[in-house]
Amino acid sequence: MTLFSKVESNLAARHPASAKGHVNIRFALSPNGRTYLAEQYAQYPFHICRPQYVDADYPDLATLYIQSCSGGIYESDHLQMRLQASTGTASHVTTQSSTVVHSMPVGSAQQDVFIEAEEGAYIEFLPDPQVLFPESRFSSLIRVQKARGSTTLVADAFLVHDPSSSDACFSTYASEIQVVSESGEALAIDRQKIEGSLFARHWPGITGHFSAQGSLVIVSDRPSDDLQDRLQIIDVEGAVIGASALPSSCGLFTRILAKDGISLRSAMHAIWSTVRTEIKGAAPRPRRK
Repeated sequence: MTLFSKVESNLAARHPASAKGHVNIRFALSPNGRTYLAEQYAQYPFHICRPQYVDADYPDLATLYIQSCSGGIYESDHLQMRLQASTGTASHVTTQSSTVVHSMPVGSAQQDVFIEAEEGAYIEFLPDPQVLFPESRFSSLIRVQKARGSTTLVADAFLVHDPSSSDACFSTYASEIQVVSESGEALAIDRQKIEGSLFARHWPGITGHFSAQGSLVIVSDRPSDDLQDRLQIIDVEGAVIGASALPSSCGLFTRILAKDGISLRSAMHAIWSTVRTEIKGAAPRPRRK
């Protein structure tokens, strides 16, 4: 049993009735060097699209869309994804659009993502931000297992929206991003829990006028010494970006505060483009959304 199988078994035992959707994906390398989808399993509400190859500068990289058929995340949902990038593969995994986290008067919802990057693998998990509706309660866990020479880009972001335009806010948002070694040793952990009642006050020095935020983590032993400095000086209107080195020399961490979803998307794309150019030599081509 692999490290992630053990983790999933523990989570299932802890929440036996709440796990309502699973995705399992494994990328492999074909004899001609192109990454393909070797294994796939999707349970409602997930749907896996056919891989696309859209980067002319990097034609062997597979782009995969994971769609939701349910119209969002609802009270008591517990969703799980597992992405395995085999040795030497190159892949980009994203969503078709932002995902609405609906109002939850009583319960909460959870999503767990496990990413296993084998030696020399390159994988991007860059879903669009969650859209938090009033009274929503959502927690996200992303765990990345890295191997020597692998690179994983992970995004976790949200913005707030009130369809009634009454300035109501979400209840709670919790996020945890873990980076672990092949043996399961914790290399870096980022945790945050945000109360909507405090977020809505827009206190100076905490959230200010920003209504969206995100994290983009670069798990890699390959970034150059000046990549952190180049990420710090990215200039996007309506957004501020901070970057710092992860402990254990396992990569870089970036945090974004943005005034709205448009600024957040622009900032995350700018970071992604900078990192992709650094590691792969060319910026990503636009994807259809």
